Amino acid sequence: MSAPSPRSIWCGCGCACRGPGASMRCRRWWRWLRLRPERREGRSVRAARQRRSPSRPASSSGGRCPGGRAGPPGRRQGPALRREAYLAFPSRQRGGSRLARVVAVELGLTCVRAAEVETAGDAARLVRRGSAPLPADAWADPAASRDALAEAIRGALSAAGITPHRVVAALPRSVVTLKYARLPHATPEQVQGMVQFEAQQYIPFPMDEVVLDHLIVSEEGDELTTVMVVAARQSLVEQVLAAFEKAGVEVEQLTVSSLGLVGHAGGASQPVALLDFEPGEMELAVVSEGRLLFSRAARLPDSPAEHSLASEVARSFAAFQNEHRSLSVSRLLLAGSVGALSDAERALPGLVDVPVSRVDGFLDPGDAEALAYAVAAGLAADAARGESAGINLVPASRLERKAAVRRRTHGALAAAAVLAVLAFAGVSFSNTLAAQQREAAAARRENRRLEGARKALAKVKAEHDRAAKTFATVAGGLGRDLYIVDLIKAVSDGIPKNSSLHLTQLTIERGGQVAIHGTARTEAAATDLVLALQGSGAFRDVRLGYMGDAQTATLPTAGGAPAKKAEPVFTFIINCKPRGGSGPEAEERPSARRRAPVGDEA
Repeated sequence: MSAPSPRSIWCGCGCACRGPGASMRCRRWWRWLRLRPERREGRSVRAARQRRSPSRPASSSGGRCPGGRAGPPGRRQGPALRREAYLAFPSRQRGGSRLARVVAVELGLTCVRAAEVETAGDAARLVRRGSAPLPADAWADPAASRDALAEAIRGALSAAGITPHRVVAALPRSVVTLKYARLPHATPEQVQGMVQFEAQQYIPFPMDEVVLDHLIVSEEGDELTTVMVVAARQSLVEQVLAAFEKAGVEVEQLTVSSLGLVGHAGGASQPVALLDFEPGEMELAVVSEGRLLFSRAARLPDSPAEHSLASEVARSFAAFQNEHRSLSVSRLLLAGSVGALSDAERALPGLVDVPVSRVDGFLDPGDAEALAYAVAAGLAADAARGESAGINLVPASRLERKAAVRRRTHGALAAAAVLAVLAFAGVSFSNTLAAQQREAAAARRENRRLEGARKALAKVKAEHDRAAKTFATVAGGLGRDLYIVDLIKAVSDGIPKNSSLHLTQLTIERGGQVAIHGTARTEAAATDLVLALQGSGAFRDVRLGYMGDAQTATLPTAGGAPAKKAEPVFTFIINCKPRGGSGPEAEERPSARRRAPVGDEA
């Protein structure tokens, strides 16, 4: 199938725009999409678009793109184009796909490159990028160049405007041993044991001085299990990881640069060669169906550059054919620095018999500078999608130490959290206890105050009871309708004037009977008193109850004058009753209602 012509361009809305009158939107889509027949067989953007909208047919609009999905003619549906454009334009996906960003660092022979890639589903875009140079002899003595490597890592991240805490990193292919071993089918644990044994044939270092990892790259139906074995000097890995630590970055995965090129092949079923190079070095990787089948790195002399590059590419193709006789490379994709990319585009098309073009995945082929970050961008995109390269050269002991440190940190944080909770609980308990103590003290004070109030109330009540009892007693004793003052006044008013009559006793009994005792010189004086009492209106039943015989007595005088001569006197007793409050007489005496009784006896 031939490539689409400019007069038959597939745009993002699903229609076929024909002729030079295609809209600028469709041209922009074509510039970003760059569909080719080979891409249709793998993971292409068009396939992703068709999976998302399988029922959308293509329609020919004739001149300009209607900018909409299939539907009634003349009906414009612009939002559909914007939704489809998320698959290729470098914009943020918001239609349900999870956004993820990952930072990757490629350690080259002469340069360190950092790239940040954002993915949303199958779409990816290069967000930031930056690079920093390395000394020419940096990899000759990694221990001595650790500070320079750390400074280059910081410089690349700073140039890209990235401040990550964790990254994925790739070592140069030339400092890593990468071999393929064919082993019998076995369980993953048995394969790991066989890899440890077989690696002794491929690795030119003692096994206790290397960091080793492997990845199965064969299909389940193959006769033997093909295992890719990757090894690097442990001292080199430790120095690289120390440089990252000095730069303030933690490496989650350390792999080889060839695996960063795998994602740019687009999942093609036929082997695709990817060539990444920079001045002085080239690296070629052959990928099929997302698997790295072959990898080779070579140094390039300064001149003549084009001839040496073509020779190394031819040697790499021959080495691949030697290992995979039944396979052949279908095309060659180029990536690398700007100057080397131009040299390769001039030299290779006439020397190799396969189509040659630039890497055209999510990197813009028109942006030559972006193609220099193909390795870092590919690693970051795979990590963001969760499609890890499968090779990690970070030593297991280091991972275990980091895990132990992380566990200790988590334990310390958990302990600190527990202590904080306990401290908070203790403070809360102490505050609660103090509040309870204050409340108890206040309650005791109030209780004492209440007890004092109760005692005072009891005392007042007792006094009230005593007063009430006294009042009841007095009221009970004086509850009769007797008015002592009125009676005494009535008696005093009834004594005849200028009469020799003296009262000796006035008795008021409970029954109301009044007895008046006295002495008189004559019987007529006593009789006059009886008559005066009867006429006073204060008494009733007044009678002279007793009149004694005459006796001789010395009568007292007033003002301290000498006593008079003894004369005969008569004793008498007058009995009477005061007029009660129930009779009409009591109503005529208002003074009787105002005066209170004083006592029973006077």
